[in-house]
Amino acid sequence: MTSPQLQAALFRIVSMLLELIAFGMIAAWIWAGSRLLRGRRLLEVEPFAPPRTAAWGPGTLLALFILYVGAQAAASTAYHSVVGVDLAEVSARYADELEARNAAPADARPDHAKARRAATDAMHLMSWNATFNVLFLALFPWVFRRTSGASLADLGVVPTRLGEQVQVGIVAGLLATPAVYAIHALALKAFPPRLHPVEQMLEVDFSPVMAGVSVLSAVALAPLFEETIFRGVIQGWLARVSREIFDFEARKPVVPHTDELAEVTPPNGRITAAELPGIVLTSALFAAVHYRQWPTPIPLFILAMVMGLLRWRTGSLLAPIIVHALFNATSTLAMLAAQLGGARDPVPAPVGTGLDGGAWLVALFDWLPG
Repeated sequence: MTSPQLQAALFRIVSMLLELIAFGMIAAWIWAGSRLLRGRRLLEVEPFAPPRTAAWGPGTLLALFILYVGAQAAASTAYHSVVGVDLAEVSARYADELEARNAAPADARPDHAKARRAATDAMHLMSWNATFNVLFLALFPWVFRRTSGASLADLGVVPTRLGEQVQVGIVAGLLATPAVYAIHALALKAFPPRLHPVEQMLEVDFSPVMAGVSVLSAVALAPLFEETIFRGVIQGWLARVSREIFDFEARKPVVPHTDELAEVTPPNGRITAAELPGIVLTSALFAAVHYRQWPTPIPLFILAMVMGLLRWRTGSLLAPIIVHALFNATSTLAMLAAQLGGARDPVPAPVGTGLDGGAWLVALFDWLPG
């Protein structure tokens, strides 16, 4: 239990951070408006890396899926050994309780015992998800290199001009987040909001530890994990496939005895509009995996398009990671402020906390032997 004095101090800190972000959004939009009025483009920066055609195919994707499942199973086993919690039981119970909570009438009398148990379950699932993310990211470079022959540079990991990459990501995030929030507000006019797991975890018994886990998972680990997979691996592959379908000149021969394609640059060394369908499809997949938090996938598709186009235009994976982190930071801080200040206004959910309902985790445990 957190003392009222500590909660008040945390509320002031969170409020100051949100005010700083809001000021940055206003400044970014004023800057963008002034550039557009002068007929200048918003993004006048040379790509941080030359265009690279994805050298990976279905074989690499299958290997990464096996790593994904294996890392989840290993993290679950380790968590059970250390904490003594049956995550299969926790995830099933949590998914059922969250569905019941979202389906209950707004004026329904709360069941405090179930709410406290759901908050504890959410804490376990988020801690497990953080463990899984760390394990997957630690093993990813070795598996990716071994199965594709590509390097992290092919994903957009560029070690030069880091300050510029961060700057581009921050500005893009400050411009995109208010638009995503506005679309979310419009979506809520047509669809009822669903309680986010982070909100449910914090509203019963707020603690700095819970807040710290939420911030670590949403602001650091989730952007690294999801952008590596979506804007790095999946978008790179789908953009290549899209270009092969819609741009005849960009088609390239298959390397003998492998399912991979030769790594060559696009025509004239430039990105092409034929890659856009791949970016759109990647963005749709990104939004779809968060379907449990409907209607959040509607604005998330727009956010994903911003991150995908930024990755496509700059050649940097760090820039969309920063956009993702900034969006999640704003959403998480807004949730913390709502809990600490007693408000209950719905905000767009942080993306990739691993608690989008828990049903996928139930399916995993049902599939795994034992």
